Amino acid sequence: GYCSYTGPEKSLLSSFLQVEVDVEGDGNFVPMEIPKGTRGIVVLNLRSYAGGSDLAGRGTYHDGKLQIVYISNMRQMGRVLGLNRICGCVHAPHFAECKALKFRFTESLHMQVDGEPWFQSPGVLAVSYYGKGFVYKA
Repeated sequence: GYCSYTGPEKSLLSSFLQVEVDVEGDGNFVPMEIPKGTRGIVVLNLRSYAGGSDLAGRGTYHDGKLQIVYISNMRQMGRVLGLNRICGCVHAPHFAECKALKFRFTESLHMQVDGEPWFQSPGVLAVSYYGKGFVYKA
């Protein structure tokens, strides 16, 4: 999943978004400070994003954890996606690793899950790891 804000520079995510993470999966959510200048947050449950790029550089598809990375600008995102496919050596800055998280926001946000975009109204959005799916190979 991905969330971003396209408003003026002075209104970066940290000015109206709170991120709370549940590291152990016990329902105890802890607030995280969003790094200054953050324009996008990506939540990953596997090591493949945007056609196979490993944005986080850690975690596995079966570890039961969500990897959260942040993006400051499109140049950074392009560098990460482009170089990652060539050498696999460039990753987005890591924000957190958790079992669940909550986004609390007071402005509307652009969001995307599994390639499906939407414009989310202000509120609370909870994301959690929900079991495993099996992929069969013929």
